[in-house]
Amino acid sequence: MSAIATYLYGAVASAVVSVSIGLAASNLPALTPLPATLGLLVVVGRWRRWQWSASVGVIGFVALASFGILANASPLWMLLGAIAALGMWDIDHFLSRAGIATRIREEAQFGYAHIRRLGLVLGLGLALSLIALSLRVQLDLGWAIALGLLAVISLGQAVQFLRRESD
Repeated sequence: MSAIATYLYGAVASAVVSVSIGLAASNLPALTPLPATLGLLVVVGRWRRWQWSASVGVIGFVALASFGILANASPLWMLLGAIAALGMWDIDHFLSRAGIATRIREEAQFGYAHIRRLGLVLGLGLALSLIALSLRVQLDLGWAIALGLLAVISLGQAVQFLRRESD
């Protein structure tokens, strides 16, 4: 699984660079060192086998991206950083679960299959997010609430489906 860890470090670097560039170009240049600190926390946490470090990292990156957007940072950089952070969190979680397993058949193929699926999901999420950033639609509050509820229900259904598939 050490080859899969390379993807983890790439995702950490992508999140750090994206969020740092976005913050440096916005009204929050004082926060620019924070993404590197979070990235270092995730890398050290992986090395020290801290189970919580990637979770803290993804929450921190998404929070920084959110603050960046509120401070008029480029949504593209913040989006790329948030997506890279989600990938980082998923790969760290995958490596932790794979490390617990007593035996994995065809370990390399298993890991690369997960990376391919993750890449597909992250790529699709990025594409849909870019489409959403380029569209401007005015919605009443009622429609916004209805679409939010639809999104929550759909996400719940998707999670249930994936849990059934993984069993």
